Amino acid sequence: MIKKPLLSLLLILLILFSPGTVLGANKIPLTLYNGIPGQIKSGDAVGIAKGGIGLTTVAAGSILGANTLDTIAAITSTVGLTALQNNVGTVSWATVTGTGSPVYSISPTLVTPNIGAATGTSLTLSGLTSGSVLFAGTGGAISQSNADIFWDDVNKRLGMGTASPADLFHVASTSVGADRGMIVSAHNASAGAGATFAGRRSRGTNAAPTIVSSGDTISQFYARGFDGAAWKDAARIDLEVDATVGTNDMPGRILFYTTLDGAAESTERVRIGNNGNISISTGTITFPTGGSPGLIFGQGTAFSAMGANTAGIQAKDVAGTAEMFAVDEAANATQISPHDSLTGKWIFYSCNGNTNKCYKVEMEDLVAEVERLSGKTFSKRWTEKGGI
Repeated sequence: MIKKPLLSLLLILLILFSPGTVLGANKIPLTLYNGIPGQIKSGDAVGIAKGGIGLTTVAAGSILGANTLDTIAAITSTVGLTALQNNVGTVSWATVTGTGSPVYSISPTLVTPNIGAATGTSLTLSGLTSGSVLFAGTGGAISQSNADIFWDDVNKRLGMGTASPADLFHVASTSVGADRGMIVSAHNASAGAGATFAGRRSRGTNAAPTIVSSGDTISQFYARGFDGAAWKDAARIDLEVDATVGTNDMPGRILFYTTLDGAAESTERVRIGNNGNISISTGTITFPTGGSPGLIFGQGTAFSAMGANTAGIQAKDVAGTAEMFAVDEAANATQISPHDSLTGKWIFYSCNGNTNKCYKVEMEDLVAEVERLSGKTFSKRWTEKGGI
């Protein structure tokens, strides 16, 4: 016989767990297994209406979310789903499209992430042009201006003032003001520490440079103008190695080029050698070695016309020998190397630019005749020690 306290407890349990029983506040109905109160079958899914999640297993790393009414799913991919952004208490919905790019219905407050090797290898921003160089614009906004600064990633070139750089570093300007191009400045109290432009050259490679050779060009400066179809050299300066190189021994020369009217290529005009000799020529000439520096002229076949109020010194071929002439404004040319190129005798030779007639006086023979007639000696001959 069942005692009264035990019978009362059984009646209470039957009432609580009977189907259709109305529960009080904060009570959850529990599904029974085989009609036995308080038991759930292992592996069964407890529905949302019964206080469960409707899943028997949840994969590691999954996020639980409600995709449809009364259905909770384990989310392992955000493609096509809806994410929730808390914007300082304001709920913003972001529709995830494509490969996961969020489109916010209410603009959230973004926090700048730390992007580095440990958290990511690249950052892709929309609305930017390939080759843009980003900078902080007005208000610190990330900005681009390809017309002002541009990186050609294909040819590895940087353009300033151009989006089509023609070389490794290309500066372009349409300004007509004083500042056009580049300025290199130095500000210090040392007399010899001025602004520097340095051109370096080696053979070999950048990582393993080797010695340069005589004739190697170290640096070049070009002045080019557009002829309507292409850029052409108007003038240039070459800086070259001028002799055999050794440790602490780097002989150099400077070559100046200009382009003749009607020509497309520049020609060497002036050369300063490693010994200080200066040549003025229409082509390459051979410098003398040793001795004191001098001004050397390459010979021409005719005298150049002088401009108004000018006179000059020119070298001209005379019977196969280059001779020096003084040329005045009227194109009168007088030989200042006083010897005959054929006989070696002392002469006076001059050409009139107006009459195109030349006058030659055999000075050595003239003096000899005067000496013979007068019985006096006006000339002396000797050989300089070591030659002239």
